[in-house]
Amino acid sequence: MITMDYDAHKVTVGERDVELTRKEFQVLTCFVERPGRIVTRDLLAYRVWNTLDPGKTLDMHLSTLRRKLGEDVTIKTLRGIGYRLDKAPGFQRIPGLSRARARSSRPRRAPRRRPRYTESPSRDGGRERGSGSP
Repeated sequence: MITMDYDAHKVTVGERDVELTRKEFQVLTCFVERPGRIVTRDLLAYRVWNTLDPGKTLDMHLSTLRRKLGEDVTIKTLRGIGYRLDKAPGFQRIPGLSRARARSSRPRRAPRRRPRYTESPSRDGGRERGSGSP
C-alpha cells in the first residue's frame, strides 16, 4: 500500500516511511497521477526537468526510486514506449496541493499587447508608388 502526502512531502509504503529527494518525489507523482497507465519519457522529462531530453538522469532517478520503494511497488519499463506503475492494492492519496492545482491557483498575468499604430509605416519611407522621378 502506497500513501503519498503532498503537503508534508512524505511517502509511505506499507508501514515503512520512504525518504525521497525532490526529483524522485516528482517522478513518483507523475506515476501516481496515472496508475496503471503508460507514462512516456518525454512526459517525465518535461514535468520533472522541464526539458525533452534528460539523458541518463531519468534512468538514474528511476533506478534509485525503484530501489527505495522496494518490491511492493513495481515500475515496469515498456521498451520503446515508456514506463508504467502497476496499480498497487490499497493505494491511498492524501489530499494536498498537487502540482496541477498549484499551477492553476497562481494569478495569471495579463498578456502583453503590441502598440497599435494609426498609420502603418511603409517600406519606401513614405513615398507613394509612381510619384518618383523617372
